[in-house]
Amino acid sequence: MRTSCLIVLIIVVASSHAAAGEIDNSETWIKMGVKMRREGDHAGALEAFLRAHRLNPSARTMAQIGLARQSLHEWRRSADCLELALGAYDSWVGKNRKFLEEALDMVRSHIGGLQVMGPEDSNLYVDESGAGVLPLREIQVDEGEHLVRVEKVGMKSWSATVKITGGKTTEITARLEPEVPRAPSPAPALPGIDITRSASTPAKQTKGLLPLL
Repeated sequence: MRTSCLIVLIIVVASSHAAAGEIDNSETWIKMGVKMRREGDHAGALEAFLRAHRLNPSARTMAQIGLARQSLHEWRRSADCLELALGAYDSWVGKNRKFLEEALDMVRSHIGGLQVMGPEDSNLYVDESGAGVLPLREIQVDEGEHLVRVEKVGMKSWSATVKITGGKTTEITARLEPEVPRAPSPAPALPGIDITRSASTPAKQTKGLLPLL
C-alpha cells in the first residue's frame, strides 16, 4: 500500500515539475518573441509566440500572436487573434487593453468586404483557397489585389483580379458561360482507297492501252 502511494506521489510531483517547466519555457519564448519584434524580425517573433502558445495557451500569447501578424500585414488573422485575446479574462490583457483595442481598430481599417454574385451552387475561390458556395454573404478580405475564381459543373470557369480597399465593400458579378461540347472528329480515310469516287463509276482508261478483262 505504501509502495503504491509512493509511486502515485512521484508521478504527481514529476507532472508538476513538467508543467512548471513548460510554463517557464513558454515565458522564455515570449521574451524571445518580444525581443525579435523590437529588432524588426516579425516572422521570427510570430514563430516564437506560436511556440509559447502551444506550450501554455493564454490570452496573453494570443495577443502577442495578433500583434506579430499585424506587423506582417496579415490583417484578418491578426484581427481574429486580437478579438479572441480581448474577449478573454487575463491580467496582462487587462493592463494593456487600451493599446490592444487601438491595435485592433487599426488592423480592421485594412480589411475590406467582398460580395460575389453568380450562379447558385457555384464554388468560390479567393487566392486559390475555397471560400464557400454561392450564394454567400459578404466575406472579409485583406486589402490589396486578390484573384477571385468561380466554378460550376457544366460551365466555363470565371476569374478576375479584384482590388480590395480597407473599410469598404467591393461587389462583383461572376458571369459564367455554358461549356460547349466539342464536335466529334471525322473518321480518318483508309489508306489506298479513293473515297471520292463512286463504286459504279469506271476508272478512266489510259490511252493506247487495252482495258483489262
